[in-house]
Amino acid sequence: MFRTVVLSLSTLAAPVLLAACVPQPTLQTAPPSSTSSMAAAAQAYLSAALDSMERTMLRPDALSWTTLRDSAMIVAAGAQRPYDTYPAIEWALRRANKHSFLQVSVPGAVSTMLPGRVGYLHVPQRGGVAIALADSLHDAVRTLVRDGACAWIVDVRANGGGNMWPMLAGVGPLLGDSLVGSFGGRSDSPRWHYHQGVSGILAASGRLDTASRITTAPVEPVPTTAPVAVLFDAGTGSSGEAVVIAFLGRPNVRTFGSPSAGFATVNRGVRLGDGANMVVTTGYNADRRGVSYGDQLTPDSLIALPTGWPSPTDRVTAGALHWLASRVTCPVTR
Repeated sequence: MFRTVVLSLSTLAAPVLLAACVPQPTLQTAPPSSTSSMAAAAQAYLSAALDSMERTMLRPDALSWTTLRDSAMIVAAGAQRPYDTYPAIEWALRRANKHSFLQVSVPGAVSTMLPGRVGYLHVPQRGGVAIALADSLHDAVRTLVRDGACAWIVDVRANGGGNMWPMLAGVGPLLGDSLVGSFGGRSDSPRWHYHQGVSGILAASGRLDTASRITTAPVEPVPTTAPVAVLFDAGTGSSGEAVVIAFLGRPNVRTFGSPSAGFATVNRGVRLGDGANMVVTTGYNADRRGVSYGDQLTPDSLIALPTGWPSPTDRVTAGALHWLASRVTCPVTR
């Protein structure tokens, strides 16, 4: 029987772990984007953003605007929606000066079907209970399964943390097992559990605590023969890193991008006499095999790209698509 509790990554304890050996990554140069031109709406959106930059920024004469515009269009190659140009706008702002940046309304799950019947799913950061996020991620998986996805990209870039449990409840059908990680690598460490739309903690005693539960019908687990590419970068931290770790050890998984933010640790709250709360790092998160990764995660394939808003059309995604194409033969559908 499930007992419902609300838990966050920062308040759970775990034993300190011994660091395990992690395979060295390979340096990969991503192939070109799968599409060579932008949709008209995306191009107009990016052009308008660059026009506004040139009109309003400090010392616009310090930049070569022809070069910056041409380069931004290359960064945005393949963009189909205004949203897809965010990485190019972020890139251009960072070239302008160190204090310019892009602010956007953080959406729920962003998903699309990419060439080769690859389901793309971006997992955004979210704090609090975040049941709406769990539902939107789960429903996105449902739609992509219904539409025939036979390989997957799970994009955890720009996810700086929050509550890991609705994230795991949302992407649970892709995790491939019920025990997908732990707060520590010992046999008695609390385990991360997923089953039928419910995520939580399995204690060594066998007690199972529910941390998040979707409100829609659960999606059946996707076979582990379906390959999954997981994307992360320096903007992936804390609970975002926990989501990445939940996929590590699953068959047919490879990671792409650049090293994470370096908060893949477990914190425990310690109350002081006057009510102040010390948040103390007590150990490392571990994957389903009990392998811990230290503070920072390093992808299997390093693909250099400025940290910014992720896109299903950027070079990291293109690198993942290149690998997935070599791993999967989609069944014929009618």
